[in-house]
Amino acid sequence: MTTKARSAKNSTGALLRSTRDETRMDVERLATAEAELLALAAAIDSLTLHYAEAATKYAECAALVDFDPALRGKYRREADAAMLAHTAVENAAGEERRP
Repeated sequence: MTTKARSAKNSTGALLRSTRDETRMDVERLATAEAELLALAAAIDSLTLHYAEAATKYAECAALVDFDPALRGKYRREADAAMLAHTAVENAAGEERRP
């Protein structure tokens, strides 16, 4: 392989790596934006006392941002808190029904 051919191959490889990196970053930005929108919907669910639905949405947010440990952890904690609120409401409703 000539020096010129090797140089062209290296340039092509670098371009492909660069393009793949840019594409991955675009996918991550879009996933983060989708998670932010879904988190807003989950917050609305929480405000309207639909905690189980909120927990499901927050869990989906965590899955969307699996590439970002801090953000994933934040959404998992939100899902846990919503599920805890759901359980508390269900337990309180059960107590009210007892004679």
